[in-house]
Amino acid sequence: MLYVSEFSFAKFKEDVEKDKIEFIAKLNKVFADIQSQLLAIPAALILIGSQMEYLGRWGTKNLLIVLGAFAFALLMDLLIRNQHHTLTALGSEIRREWGLIEGRHAAVASEFQSSYETLARRERHQKLLLGTVSALVAGSLSISVIQLLRYSVPQPLVIPSLLAGLLAGVAMVAGQGAHKRLQRRATARAAPRAADRAG
Repeated sequence: MLYVSEFSFAKFKEDVEKDKIEFIAKLNKVFADIQSQLLAIPAALILIGSQMEYLGRWGTKNLLIVLGAFAFALLMDLLIRNQHHTLTALGSEIRREWGLIEGRHAAVASEFQSSYETLARRERHQKLLLGTVSALVAGSLSISVIQLLRYSVPQPLVIPSLLAGLLAGVAMVAGQGAHKRLQRRATARAAPRAADRAG
């Protein structure tokens, strides 16, 4: 009987380690999938800096360059959001697996806690990387708008224009934060209902 128990534990441990490796590979893939697109961020800044012309008025060429920067930022934002959702789904799956281990194998759960803590740290790290990329995209867009204002607005109006642009950027970031908080609340409210239906 002892031999069977030991064999079962060894098999279970092997399965947990295998799952851990698969989860780490999936978590790493979330960021790896967008690494090639990240090269576009410095390229966009170089393009903006080299192609804009000082006119002292609004020019079609400068406006088109900034519109291109907005389109780039929007597409990158959609990509980052998609990867963030993938990370959130993976995190939920990891927590569900850990909940099953704690519920069904409480006697040995502590043996595997460090593995799941490692996965949680990796998830947080990947989210931090995505946040950094998002900040870089926002920064490149801000630089392009500042450059447009510097080249297009008469000198006395540059400072008020920059302040208006800064306020618009802060409002956008605040709106995104509020949207994320609402999503988390909706998810938190939906979870008990789903559990009640399952029960």
